Amino acid sequence: MAFLFACNKCLLFLVVLLLHASAAIAAAALDNSTDLASLLAFKAASTSGGGAASDNIIAANWTTDVPFGTWVGVRCSLQYPPRVVLDSFSLQGTISPHLSNLSFLSSLDLRNNSLSGTIPDTLGRLPRLATLRLSLNPLSGPIPPSIFNNMSSLVSIILSFNNLSGSLPTLVFLSHIEIISVGHNLLTGLIPADLARCSTLQEIYLGENKLTGSVPSSLGNLSELVNLSLGNNQLTGAVPTSIGNLTKLWYLYLAFNHLKGEIPKEMENLVNLQELHLDVNGIVGSIPISLCNASKMTVLDVSTNNLTGPVPATLGKSMPFLQWLRMAGNALSGGLDFIASLANCRDLNYLK
Repeated sequence: MAFLFACNKCLLFLVVLLLHASAAIAAAALDNSTDLASLLAFKAASTSGGGAASDNIIAANWTTDVPFGTWVGVRCSLQYPPRVVLDSFSLQGTISPHLSNLSFLSSLDLRNNSLSGTIPDTLGRLPRLATLRLSLNPLSGPIPPSIFNNMSSLVSIILSFNNLSGSLPTLVFLSHIEIISVGHNLLTGLIPADLARCSTLQEIYLGENKLTGSVPSSLGNLSELVNLSLGNNQLTGAVPTSIGNLTKLWYLYLAFNHLKGEIPKEMENLVNLQELHLDVNGIVGSIPISLCNASKMTVLDVSTNNLTGPVPATLGKSMPFLQWLRMAGNALSGGLDFIASLANCRDLNYLK
């Protein structure tokens, strides 16, 4: 009797296992069919049309005759998270909102194509997306707030070199974001102060837009920042003293704005700074000798401002790696003692 009970128990266990396996297979089939439909919708919205060179690669390759995991530009396997990488494919048309159904997508790279229209708001529904690259397209319209607010896994968002307009969305909290690049667009409005809440940020590129207002002092809280590019906008006010807190910074581009005030003494803390672009602003005062603490400097451009006073005599000795030095277009005075120190800069190839 005990033997029969044990057998029945084993049989019941096997049935349960089979039911679970069947459910898993059915779910996988459903996921696959959803992913397939999403990719086919993207194919229908965008065409690969670069003539004989591209030979309609997507149209010819994305067929249901083979598994979509083998399609050109689609990468998915047990070892790697799903990715769609179609950069430089001469794609035209629009970005299908149905891509939001690819719920396991980790990377979407559609840069350097001819995709037009707007960025679908539905992309904000991709909870696992870590990389979004849509740069070098003629995309227009606003940046959907859902991208900055809902995508908690996002590490890099690169939307530069498009025709995007409107203001930068407010960031609620992107706990993993490292790169935000939206330069070379038509964006207006203020730089969101809550960028500073994204403590993992390493690179910010907002240049070549029409942004107004001041440089938020809160950016000085981004201790991991190495690149900060805000040039070619319509920014006003002074360079915030909090910039001096960014001790890992090696690239600072604030040129071609309407900045006033003096170069902050606190910039003496930027010992890793390699490029400083403050040209074409309304900055006053002198070139602080404390700036010479940036001994790794290769490019220093403070031209076309309202600077006065002498050039630090030890400039060249303190910055031996200088390659580019521009100070023209100011009201600098004093002697030329600094010229002798520039003999220490063996790689200097531009001086004005």
